[in-house]
Amino acid sequence: MNDCEWILSPCQGTVEEILISEESSIGEWDVLFKICSDYGEIEIVSVDISGSVQSLEVNIGEEVFSGMVLAYIKEDLVAGGSH
Repeated sequence: MNDCEWILSPCQGTVEEILISEESSIGEWDVLFKICSDYGEIEIVSVDISGSVQSLEVNIGEEVFSGMVLAYIKEDLVAGGSH
């Protein structure tokens, strides 16, 4: 997966919701996943990039650990800031 950003799990727990699908577009700070941590708290996964989902690496109900790859996102490369 060249030029893709990894979306990583922030905690150990179980995937409760997946709010994206492969080839869908995401915007900055969209909620992508909800994970129920081992402590019973719902962790929201979002990122500060926009782009398109290249692949999902987990399913609802799957056990995940901190730092595990949840998805790959191809970032939109928008010209701006660098003149």
